[in-house]
Formats: sequence, structure tokens, C-alpha cells
Amino acid sequence: MQAEGLARTHTCQRSLLGRKGTCAMSEANGVTPTAADIMQPALSTVEPNDHVAAAAYLMHQAGATALVVVDDEQAKRPIGLITEADIVEAVAADKDLHGLKIRDLMTSAPVVAAAETSLYDAARTMVTRHFRHLPVVAASSLIGMVGIGEVCQAMLDRSQESQVRMGGDTA
Repeated sequence: MQAEGLARTHTCQRSLLGRKGTCAMSEANGVTPTAADIMQPALSTVEPNDHVAAAAYLMHQAGATALVVVDDEQAKRPIGLITEADIVEAVAADKDLHGLKIRDLMTSAPVVAAAETSLYDAARTMVTRHFRHLPVVAASSLIGMVGIGEVCQAMLDRSQESQVRMGGDTA
């Protein structure tokens, strides 16, 4: 497991819009958003010996496009990642999802972000490594996941805040 990015000690003021959180950030007040500020909590996880069909069901129920594979439900150490793209590839290859185990499709040893990783470092990791999902850990345990949507929304929020501070039009 590899934690990407530099640790930041700033906190973010967070306002909730439905299930999704957004960050109101301002250079003027020195607030720098972190992965923990924009992540979604890790509510659904799977284990490597679970069936792929169960992962697909959980993704559908949770409205998720990826699940973190953990070593066990107590420790919640990320050991893999399974995405809807992995499942689509298996279906396209005519594999039996009911007989297939998650360990057969998952990406092993996922890159993770520490909770303190800055928004920019998380975004840089996701862009340079072509990731759409980045698990977030604290003390080696999974605490959430940052998706490309959360990163984009936080960047847009930050841009809008800058425009407002500079007296620009945000429309």
C-alpha cells in the first residue's frame, strides 16, 4: 500500500449538498482542502473471496462505480479495488459472474491517499496514473474514497471562490 501526496494540516469548511460534500476553500484564509475533506465515507467494502456478482449488486445498491477490497471487515486495510469497468470486461469476455471471485478481477495493492493528502496531490495522482477512484486511509485503515467527480467539484468550487474574491462573474 502506498500513500501518495504531501501531508497538509489544514482543515476544510464543508457544506453538505445531499450525500455529496463540497469544499468552500479560500487562499485568502489559508484553507487547503484534503482528501478527507472531499471523500465519500467507505460504506460498502468487499473481500477478495466474495463473488463478483455480489460486488455488482453492492455497487448497484450503493450507486457506486467502485468498491475497495479489504483484508477483513475489522481492520479494513485496502488490498484491492474492483470497478464497474472490471465487471463490464468480465461480462464482455463471457465470464460467469456467479462463479468468479473478486480476487480474479480486482486491481491488487491499490495506490491510496492519506487523509491529509491535499486536493491537488490527489488530483495529480489520479490524472497521472489514470485513476477514477482513490481510496483514503488513516492509520492504514480505509476511511473513504475520492472519486474523480468529487475532485472536479472541489476544483470548480475553488475556482468559483477565487472568481468571487476577485469580483469576477461566476455564471
